[in-house]
Amino acid sequence: YAALEHYREIMVAAHEMGLKNTVTFHHFTTPLWLTKQGGWTNPVSVERFRRYCEVAGEYFGDLIDVACTFNEPNMVTLVGYLHASFPPGRLNDWDGFDAATDNLIAAHHAAREALRAGPGEYPIGLTHALFEFIIHEENSWDSPTVTWDEVPADAPLMRVAKGVVFDYLDAAKEDDFIGVQTYFAEHRSLDGEKIEPPPGERLTEMGWLFTPEAIGFTTRWAAEYTGKPVIITENGVATDNDEERIEYYSRALAEVRKVIDDGVDVRGYFAWSLLDNFEWPQGYRPKFGLYQVDRKTFERTPKPSAAFFRTLIASTR
Repeated sequence: YAALEHYREIMVAAHEMGLKNTVTFHHFTTPLWLTKQGGWTNPVSVERFRRYCEVAGEYFGDLIDVACTFNEPNMVTLVGYLHASFPPGRLNDWDGFDAATDNLIAAHHAAREALRAGPGEYPIGLTHALFEFIIHEENSWDSPTVTWDEVPADAPLMRVAKGVVFDYLDAAKEDDFIGVQTYFAEHRSLDGEKIEPPPGERLTEMGWLFTPEAIGFTTRWAAEYTGKPVIITENGVATDNDEERIEYYSRALAEVRKVIDDGVDVRGYFAWSLLDNFEWPQGYRPKFGLYQVDRKTFERTPKPSAAFFRTLIASTR
């Protein structure tokens, strides 16, 4: 119980400082012992995750303000079983992708009910990696575009979209909120292929399109599809140019304001990220933070974007 006590101490300290605790129970990493048993493709993972959330919830549920069962489970399956860039490193393993999707959703539902049993009363949901998909009829940046309603049911794009987008939106319909995590717009063809941007398009350090307004599209989409309140649980930009970070947040939050003014129930917004972070396969290279971090001394230094963000948030209260 040392780890549980460690987190309890953090959560007590956060409350003492006037902060709220948003707890995510799974953020990409899965125990090696469970991975050796098949990981999320093994149905036993559902009960193991339920029990894990039950124990943790019993230990510090009274200190939770918002709970997310999973962080971007659709990325766990997409990049773990189709793209081979996350563990378990599978490439185009559609059987693994489908099995993991089914078990992750079942684990989410089981964990949600375990956490609802108490102690504490707090909203429970999951976070969803959503993109503003710009869908082209052909595998060409300049080809005509269509809406999701116009995509044929048998289009290869729908094979990917079902497990990456719609299954998790459906899974959230019985939750207390849907967590939206958006960074960019992405161009795809009806055959499911990603359309690479032409030379000259503005990209972030992650190689993503610089499209701050995408958060407005995905927030509206998630709210309309699920009928649930939205918490924007991640939004930000990887750049070493802090003026560009200020521009991104300015444009993104202006879009969020429009969404709220139009009546969409947005309960919160999290900037990603407070600190320059370890960005999984990309390591420490991409700079998402409002604060820079000296990796030798761990000194944290605010960037101009931190002051901008602080002032902007304060002015909206």
